[in-house]
Amino acid sequence: MLVMPEWLIRLWTLGKRLKNNGVPNPFELLNQAIVEEHLNKAKESFKLAAREIERNGTPEELPPIIVCILGKGKTAQGHAKCSIFFLTKILA
Repeated sequence: MLVMPEWLIRLWTLGKRLKNNGVPNPFELLNQAIVEEHLNKAKESFKLAAREIERNGTPEELPPIIVCILGKGKTAQGHAKCSIFFLTKILA
């Protein structure tokens, strides 16, 4: 079983919740990767959502979405590998 990073699951859930509340959003394009065979489909859906956000932004009903990953451990390394959204590295 493949474990998706928590932030990816939260964006997928956000897309479903907004859609159920009648708010069209780029996150409703996202797919989950429950097992290894679905990973490429999930990655492609995130790339599609990222392109949509770059072109049209997010709905006005949404506040800015900021994801912060602290440290240099497995979570930060996994985020850097999986991230298809905007990534800014801040060195302290």
